[in-house]
Amino acid sequence: MEVNPGNAREIAATIPYSWDPAALTVRFAVTPAGATISPDPNGAIDYSQPVVFSITANGLTSAYTVSLTSVTPPGFYIESSRAAQAGIGSFADARDYLKDYAAADTSYLYVFGADESAVNIVLNAAALNSQAGVKLALEGSGEERTLKLAGGTSSQSLFVVQAGTLQLRKNITLKGAQTGYTAALVTVNGGALELDDGAKICGHTNTDTFNGNYTNNAGGVFVNGGSFHLYGGEISGNEGKVGAGVKVYSGTFGMEGGLITQNKALGSGGGINFTGGTSFITGGVIRGNTARDSAGLIGTGGGIQLSNNAVVTMTGGLITTNEANGFVF
Repeated sequence: MEVNPGNAREIAATIPYSWDPAALTVRFAVTPAGATISPDPNGAIDYSQPVVFSITANGLTSAYTVSLTSVTPPGFYIESSRAAQAGIGSFADARDYLKDYAAADTSYLYVFGADESAVNIVLNAAALNSQAGVKLALEGSGEERTLKLAGGTSSQSLFVVQAGTLQLRKNITLKGAQTGYTAALVTVNGGALELDDGAKICGHTNTDTFNGNYTNNAGGVFVNGGSFHLYGGEISGNEGKVGAGVKVYSGTFGMEGGLITQNKALGSGGGINFTGGTSFITGGVIRGNTARDSAGLIGTGGGIQLSNNAVVTMTGGLITTNEANGFVF
């Protein structure tokens, strides 16, 4: 446990992943005699978020913030028991496990200890042992780790989410290729995708030049059924004809946080293209995206573009300094 040298009232500690922060008891020694602390640290306290304690002594009350962070060793875990599964040394091994042993309504976590590459990871019923309610979460151990698109054929994505839930957490980056692929980095068409703080979907160029609304000509994420919830994280540096950051053709998209930035559409929808489906924006930032053709001329919807029967409700968030056809909006 350490005290922030810039603020002695911020106390941080790292705990093993096997310890559940929602079920810990932290012992405090409070001085001087007669001092009181609230809430009672001996009671049931959830440390999955920072906890503020008020200590009163000699008629004065001071607030102290206690933050507990777990650093997860590389491996593959069943989240309910926080137990690592033996014999799994790569993401490919983890996928093999899910194919044979995934259980219904169960969350699994794969923690990358090094960068890896893959292509056409299809999360469908067969990949999840034909079980419903399976969630696969990905994160990096201690620092940013990258899962890079490599190999396969030009029409393949890094992930195709057809069933279950794929959750991207802290320190994990899905990175695309600059050439050679005619599909979005992640395609969602039946399952669910969730992006949390500390995760990125970036650096992908979809070279499909067809300008139609119904094709997979997006850059970062193509939603064609199912759902994509952007709670945090970043979608950046992607390029596509329609919907460089995100394209919603059908299904559901929700943006509650996160950042969509520096994506470039060669047709329309630099940040997001809404062609269909039902979407909402309540938070987050869409900034610094562009929609221009290769000559730097024609382009619509630098930040977002709506067309056809798309339904979008925006009650929060920020759309700023995006450019299309020379205009900023």
